[in-house]
Amino acid sequence: TSGDPSPSIGDSNAGVYNLSDGSGDKIAYNLTYPTLSAGTGTAQTVAIQGNIAAAAYTTAPAGSYTDTVTMTVTP
Repeated sequence: TSGDPSPSIGDSNAGVYNLSDGSGDKIAYNLTYPTLSAGTGTAQTVAIQGNIAAAAYTTAPAGSYTDTVTMTVTP
């Protein structure tokens, strides 16, 4: 809401995570997102981008890799 202190996502605006295939194989990826400012009282769009470096997946076994990202926004 308007006038609330700046919300934040995690401790910074970037992080490194792992996709997993459930059998122990992993592919590292990173997320980047902007530092959020104070609320305006209206809906805001937050662009979150995920990137996987070519070196992280070229040697990974073929399969389905997943991860869950939870975003919590607090005033």
